[in-house]
Amino acid sequence: MKCTHTTILFEHPAVGIRAERQTGPFGVRASPLHFHGETELIYILRGMAVQQINERMFVMRPGSLSVIGPDQRHSLCAAAADSGLEVLVIQFDAQRALDGLDPADEFGRAWLQGELFFPAALQPPPSAVQDLLSIGQELEQELPCCETMVRASLLRLLVYLWRQRPQRVCRDSAGDSSSIDLLAETFRFLSEHYGDEGLTLRQVAEASHLSVSHFCRLFRSATDKSFHDYLNHYRVLRAEPLLHGGRTLTEIAYLCGFGSFSAFSRNYKKYKGCSPRQARRELKAAQQPGSPP
Repeated sequence: MKCTHTTILFEHPAVGIRAERQTGPFGVRASPLHFHGETELIYILRGMAVQQINERMFVMRPGSLSVIGPDQRHSLCAAAADSGLEVLVIQFDAQRALDGLDPADEFGRAWLQGELFFPAALQPPPSAVQDLLSIGQELEQELPCCETMVRASLLRLLVYLWRQRPQRVCRDSAGDSSSIDLLAETFRFLSEHYGDEGLTLRQVAEASHLSVSHFCRLFRSATDKSFHDYLNHYRVLRAEPLLHGGRTLTEIAYLCGFGSFSAFSRNYKKYKGCSPRQARRELKAAQQPGSPP
């Protein structure tokens, strides 16, 4: 898949906020594993994607929101080449965008020091979605009192996110950022080659410019998983959005690097708690008219 994307950029340097509307197909060359000092919010407008934050991975659907703290390594890949992925990305420098917050206050400290950790995608309510969209609209149209409106929308949104925080406020337990840096090439390589059924540990270690033994130690230290466990989990995540389409389960199994349907089914059940066949039945039932939301 050609990994390119189009970005329409709106920015207000005085406020310390940037909003981007990005379209796919995306991929590792368009969004490699990277990090920056700003907090980032990614909201899925259309299509499906796999979000990676450090070693964590999860599927994002339309209406999903991910929260990426300062200096967390992250990337975003479209679930499939034809997924029509479109996302709204908002980045903000907390020191500038939230100027005036009390760093001694629990809310102010959480955002100013980047302490919040969200381990999965959120499904924000309509009020929070409106705040997300209005930030981009205000920056794009440069309406009167734009700066005030952007700050107000951002603060309302951050209050909502702070209220959704886990019971224990903490930094990402991924921990060893130096290991994540050394494995950046590994994550890029897996994103490109996870569909290769014969992918071996040695191939991935060589692509990472590491010996097999060093790679295994480093990978487990960074992810708390073996390479094969991580690979199978990643394959399941890339397969999950394909259940919405018209491909057979066997086709999906081979597309995602599983050598057989039985291997796909076994791993899907291990990581998702049900078989892919059952997951597809539930998806179809949920799409029927009159289904509960």
